[in-house]
Amino acid sequence: DIKTGKARICYGDESKALIQIQQMLGIPKDGKFWDGTAKALEKLYNTTYDSYTNLCIGKNTLQKIMSSSNPKLTSKKSKYDYLITQHVVDTAKELKVKLGLKDLQAAAMAGNLVAESGMVPNRIQGAGGKTGTQRQSGGLGYSYSQWTYWARKRALAKYAKDNHGITLDDNMTHAAAIGFLIAELMGPVEYKNKKGETVTYNDFSGMLSGIKSQKTIDDASDYIMVEYLAPKNQSAEKKQKRRDISNIILNRMNTATTSDTSTQLDLTVPDINVGTDSLDPTRYKY
Repeated sequence: DIKTGKARICYGDESKALIQIQQMLGIPKDGKFWDGTAKALEKLYNTTYDSYTNLCIGKNTLQKIMSSSNPKLTSKKSKYDYLITQHVVDTAKELKVKLGLKDLQAAAMAGNLVAESGMVPNRIQGAGGKTGTQRQSGGLGYSYSQWTYWARKRALAKYAKDNHGITLDDNMTHAAAIGFLIAELMGPVEYKNKKGETVTYNDFSGMLSGIKSQKTIDDASDYIMVEYLAPKNQSAEKKQKRRDISNIILNRMNTATTSDTSTQLDLTVPDINVGTDSLDPTRYKY
């Protein structure tokens, strides 16, 4: 019996009991444990498996399936739910398409951006939800990734002006902020150095393959936080916060309907105090 842990159903098996499990998973009920059921388990655990050969459903997995299919059995509402607007979900889907990410990787990126800036394009680093132009941000972090180091902020300014007509005295937009993030990850990008010369760098172009190699949402969230965004505060508490936010986004991605991000911007600034998550400028040579 699976409930008591005395039996398991494994990849390749056929079982009448599996029909009930497939019903709870919301997939076709044929009683056969093949790729369709395996993919449903990947979605359940927010992961991907290298091989399905040794994949089995036992007591613990059955309990998780039962909990996920019955809202009354799931954990209480997360304290971060209010941060996840439709704009956040749409942006995660946009990142998935434009960067070629899996759902869990795109959700992890979006979750980190929410933790950094509330995903407000003109957000200036610090508590209290301050917003404004890039010039007003001075030496503080700015926009989605809270770009802080001078070379990256100059690259952001050049990209925004060249591609969207946005100057240092204009408020940053979603299109410019997400466009620069994508350009930075795909690399190389250009900026003006202190002599006014156009310089290129590709410090982050190799980061995308690292993100794509992450197989669980928690690992993806940690990787993006530590390797790409590199905030000074990388405590276990901060990591868990970003994981929790990312998991909420992933769940919303699987249930929400995509809408046009250009008309769904929610610029309400949540009070998440991003001041302690500022970028560590010593990480980069530029």
